[in-house]
Amino acid sequence: MAQDPYTELGVARTAAPEDVRKAFHKLAKTHHPDRNPDNKAAEERFKRISAAFDIVGDAEKRAKYDRGEIDADGREAAPQGYRPGPSGAGGAGAGFEGVDLDEILGGMFSNRGRAGGRGFAMRGSDVQARLDVDLEETITGATRRPLR
Repeated sequence: MAQDPYTELGVARTAAPEDVRKAFHKLAKTHHPDRNPDNKAAEERFKRISAAFDIVGDAEKRAKYDRGEIDADGREAAPQGYRPGPSGAGGAGAGFEGVDLDEILGGMFSNRGRAGGRGFAMRGSDVQARLDVDLEETITGATRRPLR
């Protein structure tokens, strides 16, 4: 994850857009790969400076960053209170530790089919059918109905 873009550019959060631009140009000149051939550290620093300016130098992205809507890499930030699960970001159960799903769903799937009961009404059983279709019919989009 990138460092705070303001810190990367060496400017205050309250810096005016022209001050941000000046800071970026000064740092970009110093660390540009053309001025530092074969210097990986300078190249990496230039990439970080450019990424920081991409956020702070754009009024809309800067506002989103300041509000916490995007992170320092420009990606949408996780909602407040989100904590990834043990497997890290996106793992099974991510963000649901200690949450009682039955409480949240409120028995939505119980009492099925009861008039006036909570949940979904069941109107019949599932229907299963076997239908043989030729490859040509699949390609041309033929329509068929199974025999009952």
